[in-house]
Amino acid sequence: MDKLKILNVNDCQKLRSILPLKLASLEVLDLSYCDSLDNFSPVVNGFLEKLKIFRVKSFNNFKFFPPLNLISLEELDLSNCDNLVNFPAMMVEFLGCRKLSSIPPLKLGSLEELDLSFCDSLENFPLVVDGSLDKLKILNVSFCEKLKSIPPLKFGSLQKLDISHCDNLEIFPPMVDAVLGKLKI
Repeated sequence: MDKLKILNVNDCQKLRSILPLKLASLEVLDLSYCDSLDNFSPVVNGFLEKLKIFRVKSFNNFKFFPPLNLISLEELDLSNCDNLVNFPAMMVEFLGCRKLSSIPPLKLGSLEELDLSFCDSLENFPLVVDGSLDKLKILNVSFCEKLKSIPPLKFGSLQKLDISHCDNLEIFPPMVDAVLGKLKI
């Protein structure tokens, strides 16, 4: 399986565990809608240096995201993981994670899109290590009803920012003029 590039284990309702696999060439991994699976660490830990897309949608029993070293990751989709409460500093898409209240500092040099929409409990935008989101093009924090502030944005590549329906947003950051000139809000 060293040459396998795409692994789709989607909608396997009774799957409980996955044996450790060494998938050195894997670029896309989809473990979505596997309701009985609550741990995918054996699949991803240490062997997915080329992984670009990782989808883990609708893990209803999923509470903690394991620490992972996914250096090539470009897209991470955690949509509708309703009970997710904690994860390491490397996320990309948290759409609909309604109990998520905080995010650790982000340091994702290749990240182009960050979607935090519909995270009802999110109060603070994650700290961003300077220069670590230089390639970020799209930032979506819409419908984060408890979000109070966004830190200063210094993302040179940012093209789209969605902060709609953030009812408690009190502080909007100053932004570099170069970013404002090309931004679609």
